[in-house]
Amino acid sequence: MNNAMIRPATLADAELLAGLNKDIQQIHADEYPYLFKQSNNFAEIAADFQSRILADEDGFVFILEAEQQAVGYIYAKVVNRPENPYTYAQKWMVVDQISVKPAYQNKGYGQKLMQAVRAEAVAQGIHRVLLDTYEFNANAQQFYVKMGFERLKIRMTLDFN
Repeated sequence: MNNAMIRPATLADAELLAGLNKDIQQIHADEYPYLFKQSNNFAEIAADFQSRILADEDGFVFILEAEQQAVGYIYAKVVNRPENPYTYAQKWMVVDQISVKPAYQNKGYGQKLMQAVRAEAVAQGIHRVLLDTYEFNANAQQFYVKMGFERLKIRMTLDFN
């Protein structure tokens, strides 16, 4: 892992990111096929990275490279909520996507990506990072706990199909 490097993604990385997204997209599609599409529409996913994710003015994507190739990425964005009658003004960073190729998992690469988000949050004066994870994804939950995350709330669903 000593040769690992993190760099900001650019619009030119859309296809690379679509490839890195394939494994995590497939995990979600296998578990919740009524919510997530199969990861077989590479061009559509690359176009989404280019037009929506990489163009998000409040967001950023970091790519982790090791052994002369991209092995993971993380997409996070800043959320600003003004004060209202119920809560104080809040600003936080939310991790929307993180993926590390299976062959590179459990080697500290995901930790490096999360550390990069934390560093970016601190640089922007933000002191909270939030994320969501699906109930089935015990591996991700263990990773997040290892990174210091704690449960804040539980989201529930009621489906009528």
